[in-house]
Amino acid sequence: MGMYDIVQAVNISHEEFKHNNVFFQTKDLDLELSEYIVFNNQLWKSYDGESSERYPTSQFVDDFSGSLNIYTNETDQVSERWIEYNLEFKDGILIDVSLITDKVTKDLTDISNKRPYKDGHACITINLFKANEDIYNFFHSDLDEHLNSIREALGDNKATIAYHVKTVQDGSLRALTSSPIRMIHSVVQDMSDFEAVDDGKIKTNTPGGHNLTIILDEAHPLNKCAKRSWE
Repeated sequence: MGMYDIVQAVNISHEEFKHNNVFFQTKDLDLELSEYIVFNNQLWKSYDGESSERYPTSQFVDDFSGSLNIYTNETDQVSERWIEYNLEFKDGILIDVSLITDKVTKDLTDISNKRPYKDGHACITINLFKANEDIYNFFHSDLDEHLNSIREALGDNKATIAYHVKTVQDGSLRALTSSPIRMIHSVVQDMSDFEAVDDGKIKTNTPGGHNLTIILDEAHPLNKCAKRSWE
């Protein structure tokens, strides 16, 4: 990948910029693993990679003018994202911001290789991570109906649907922005996909070859369970 420098976005106040307090890489400066800070829309240098000197007080970079391309690969419990901006400076002062890309490169909620479901069926994620309270509450107000509506729209009554749920700390949507993010994977499974072991157990193999055994409560015998969707 070659050498690069680190740029920490501390408090960039521009409507295009959404990732303050994030460390980015850039190849538009020293290429010596130096460290820079964008603070109060100004470019500061806090560490010189060539001399391995960390400054007691960051130095204002008043001789930098032009475009500074910054990028990072950010990971949370929901996804991996590639984030890239161009920052325009004049004499060390930030004058413009352009978002180049902010896209999901990997869905970390996909655990399809760890659960039994048939190949050829849809597997989607309902991203409520940044949804407001009204949207969240409406989706969960009649969850079975809404999940069934999604499967009907997909034309796949066995589609796996992953969606966010609130944490138990305070029951508010704000909990969705904290760690850990809880996900529910709604999986519709026919009893024909399982082999009955006895009156209290059923089993199958995951696509990865692992054995999965489900122990049923006495209140839910197999003949009743066969009529239910697996959630």
